Amino acid sequence: MSIRHSRLKRPPTTSLAFALTTAMLAAGAAAGEPHDLYDDTVYRTMEVVFDDADWNQQLRDNWEIHNSTDETIYVVADLIVYDSPTDTTGTTYPDVGVQYKGNSSYWFVDGLKKPYKITMDAFIDNQELYGHSKITLNNGIFDPTKIREVISYKIMREFMPASRANLVFVRSGTAGNIQDIGVYTSVERVNKKFMRKHFPNDNGHRYKADSGSMLYFGTDVNQYNTAYSAKGGDLLTHYQDLIEVCDVLNNTPINQLRTELDEIFSIDRLTWQAAAGVALLNWDDLRAFAPNGHNYYLYEDTLNDRLHILPWDWDLGWSTSTSDGLFQSFSNNSLPLTDRAILDIPEIKDRYLAHLRTITTRIDWPAIQVDVARHRAFTDSRVSTIHEQEIFSNFQYTNSHNGLATDIPGRRDFLDNQALLNRPSPTIANVSMLPASPTSDDIVWVTADIAQEANEGIGGVVLFSRDQGRFMPTPMFDDGAHNDGASGDGVYGASIQAWGAGVIVEYYIETSSSDTAGGSTGAKRYEPIYAEHQPLEYQVRADAFDSPIVINEFMADNNTTIQDPDSLGFPDWIELLNTSNVMVDLSRYFLTDNLQDPTQFEIPAGVTIAGGEHLLFWADNDTNLGPTHTNFKLGRSGEEIGFYAPIALGNGVADSYVYGAQTADISEGRDCDGGESWVFFDPATPGTTNGTCSTDCPADMNGDGMLNFFDVSAFLSAFGSGDLAADFTGDGMLNFFDVSAFLSAFAAGCP
Repeated sequence: MSIRHSRLKRPPTTSLAFALTTAMLAAGAAAGEPHDLYDDTVYRTMEVVFDDADWNQQLRDNWEIHNSTDETIYVVADLIVYDSPTDTTGTTYPDVGVQYKGNSSYWFVDGLKKPYKITMDAFIDNQELYGHSKITLNNGIFDPTKIREVISYKIMREFMPASRANLVFVRSGTAGNIQDIGVYTSVERVNKKFMRKHFPNDNGHRYKADSGSMLYFGTDVNQYNTAYSAKGGDLLTHYQDLIEVCDVLNNTPINQLRTELDEIFSIDRLTWQAAAGVALLNWDDLRAFAPNGHNYYLYEDTLNDRLHILPWDWDLGWSTSTSDGLFQSFSNNSLPLTDRAILDIPEIKDRYLAHLRTITTRIDWPAIQVDVARHRAFTDSRVSTIHEQEIFSNFQYTNSHNGLATDIPGRRDFLDNQALLNRPSPTIANVSMLPASPTSDDIVWVTADIAQEANEGIGGVVLFSRDQGRFMPTPMFDDGAHNDGASGDGVYGASIQAWGAGVIVEYYIETSSSDTAGGSTGAKRYEPIYAEHQPLEYQVRADAFDSPIVINEFMADNNTTIQDPDSLGFPDWIELLNTSNVMVDLSRYFLTDNLQDPTQFEIPAGVTIAGGEHLLFWADNDTNLGPTHTNFKLGRSGEEIGFYAPIALGNGVADSYVYGAQTADISEGRDCDGGESWVFFDPATPGTTNGTCSTDCPADMNGDGMLNFFDVSAFLSAFGSGDLAADFTGDGMLNFFDVSAFLSAFAAGCP
């Protein structure tokens, strides 16, 4: 794919306007007023200002070229963003790249209300709109209400990674000739930024299904790259994980499919998404247009080595019959995700029904109606005054809203009366774990109160847990032998093996009823209700590690105190002190600003600290500058600092400190080198001593750690003035015995 531009008004460098805009946004963020591009309570207007009067034709021509050659061509424009209906000045973002996008949403519109893709950094490096470099504006080609996508995603986000969306009003044209185009939906893109928010990484393969329903076509990549577009991850292995999942999904014997598929593909995520499609009446989801499935993403979670399915393009939510069945269109051999994985495996089918029942509880028209009314306060007037560009008439808009007000409560009523969703299932309460803060030596016992519902018995209780990979099942028992109290008391228990320090362990509980009619494994329930989407978790605590190295001082708001010689800037810093008299090799030790992440910054090989010496680490989030530059910064409003042992030595905590709000150019540190108390230093003492701690040597009268003439002088002065500091015998009197005791202590020396 190549990228070029139609016209370029200015050289592709940072303009003065952009610099000023960036400075203003930075100032706003610093003042605690961050902007959220997808806050659905914020209604913005976006003006796209082109140079040329034929901007629409340029965008159409470029779309045609992209559609036939995959070449991306931008038309340059200025984007002016008004953050509210009352904002009259707006903020200008110069030289953004503009394209028309879409397929049916593009083709079915003859006028100007085409869908947009706006690339903020097409011509100006690092230009963003509130942290986002690409803006997607959907024209609602099939949605007269304008809001189906917004309200659908809002429900879905509670149960799965799903995009955020809100409404914007778009005006396009040239300076002095701006036209009202209409109301659009601004939808969060499924990109690396999205992955960082929902997964432990962003470096996996990302596939967008264009016309693929997870059928298996052999091992030839060319059989897949036209049905799925791939981004991210290792380019050399694109499609290999997808092909493996398709192979297992389509060719594994049914009695083995549950285990083998879940190893490489999240079945729980699949059942959530399928449940959302059915509950929220989206006919354009996984089931649509078989075998040419589309409107979903797949992402490779590289930490757990599994693909996850993700929803996309939900403008057709709430668009089918309120009486659609619980397995509507699932049975189709061209749709193995629903036909094979859900319908043919009782355990997965029952999990799907449990999740469908949970999502049904969120179809609450009184709550949804509040959002609908708020959105209509924005859209009503704009739709009624714009006829030539809007796709639907005022009548269609109003009529569709009336239908939505009928369909949403109607769907809830239909689902509430489905027998398969009303089967009794055992309830789960009082989930607990022991020990509450486990170390690497501890087996963890998980217990819960389980009670049957109605007259249905308890068919099974399972604890699912993992450190990485898929969640592994462990049966829970009420037999008095699994840390569950007395046998038959309704408390069930099971154990999780000991894991290494720093490991995050996730877990949840599943119960099943004893109703196995029709091949069912029993009506299921989960705690938490989100199952694998938001499981319970704990992190294995590292045992304390005995080390002579301590955190001695730090500064979290360094404006002018000390300059980093590598960057010549003024970053935050952390001072370590070697309290021993021998050199210590710091290689493979760790520094962190999050005590829940004890391996955040690994100190590189070759970093040492001599006995009694201080060493500064620059907390600047720029490890390229050298081995003493960390991959984090310190928060001036309060945070944590931890120093941890190497993994080979157990990754135990050697020292840590939790601090509060800081003041510019004032450090916080131990009151004396290696001391117990923490104080503020103004001026700070980076790389030098905080002072010498007093010792237990009683003859060290002036507390400088040495015995000399000055201590004798101090004692005689105290003795002569009647100061009880010279009362070495502790009898409350000053006499010859105190002089003798002092001389004996002086002769013995300091320990």
